[in-house]
Amino acid sequence: MSFEPARHAHQAGAASRASALETARTEAAAELARRRSYNRTYMRRWRKDPHHRARERRRSSIALRRHQNAQTLHELRGGMKEFGKPLCAMCRHKPPVMIVERLRATMTGFLRVDLPYCGEC
Repeated sequence: MSFEPARHAHQAGAASRASALETARTEAAAELARRRSYNRTYMRRWRKDPHHRARERRRSSIALRRHQNAQTLHELRGGMKEFGKPLCAMCRHKPPVMIVERLRATMTGFLRVDLPYCGEC
């Protein structure tokens, strides 16, 4: 039974590694909680600033206008080139072989739209 002391030493090492791992996990969880708390308070202060609020309002209104313009352009084109040949609504290069149904986001919810699709893109 000469292996008994080595086995006990191995078990003792495993126990100390397990406790070190548990300590590291608790420290990481505490650090994560501290960072989340700091980030939350920082963003609350940032959003209170009138300059930042104005910038966010401008940015969101520009994005909304771009989205509306893109929708209007797509509805006017209707998946066609200028000279009337239908195109795939996804890649706008190949002729469509089928019609697929997609959901388009609107201000009030979603709208089902039929789009021409080439089947390859």
